[in-house]
Amino acid sequence: MSDHLTTDRPFFFVHIMKTAGMTFNAHIANNFARDAVYPGEDDTTGVDYWVINNLRAATARPRPDIRLWHGHFPFFVTEFVPDAITLAVMREPVARTVSLLNQQRVQNHPDRTIEELYDDALINQRMVGEHQTRMFAMSNSDGINAWTQPFAVDDAAFELAKQRVGSVDLLGFQEDFDGFLAALHDRWNWRIDRLDDRNTATEAIEIDDAFRARIVADNPYDMALYEFARALG
Repeated sequence: MSDHLTTDRPFFFVHIMKTAGMTFNAHIANNFARDAVYPGEDDTTGVDYWVINNLRAATARPRPDIRLWHGHFPFFVTEFVPDAITLAVMREPVARTVSLLNQQRVQNHPDRTIEELYDDALINQRMVGEHQTRMFAMSNSDGINAWTQPFAVDDAAFELAKQRVGSVDLLGFQEDFDGFLAALHDRWNWRIDRLDDRNTATEAIEIDDAFRARIVADNPYDMALYEFARALG
């Protein structure tokens, strides 16, 4: 199914939450046979989609049959497939946070406001606080087995995150997702069909200036990393 691609190298897509990753998974299915993708099951909530030890086991021996690896993994796991073409999509941090909280509210907590969910320590630690920086700053030596584990971001971690963002073979942005898809087509001849957005909240939501300012103040590394990424051109 992937014979149309212009490279024999595998791809590795690091799926950061609420950056159009589920929509992108539909494009993956449009370009690769199921048995050429890790994880191969359709259910992207399965443990293989985020447990790093499972990925370690899968990459412990050469796997030329796997043409695309993906999942909710920190970027360091791309080291497990050293010849892979790395792909990632980032999003403006406030918009990503609001989208995530709204989805959590709609799907799991209809009786709570997004401000209340933001104040939920577990939700904030796992999915909100400096999330994009954490995904790029975690390292194999940190003993991380899942992106949900606690990880403190400091200046050194931020500098490592910047290095890794700069190393991504194709870095896209949710705000210009069509541009990311076009680059996949232009560089490696991915087949890009018009597909509906996937895994989005059922309603839009506006936040006030005070809450927006709070998100910005609480996530200085994510704000700076996003600006750094956009400036890469």
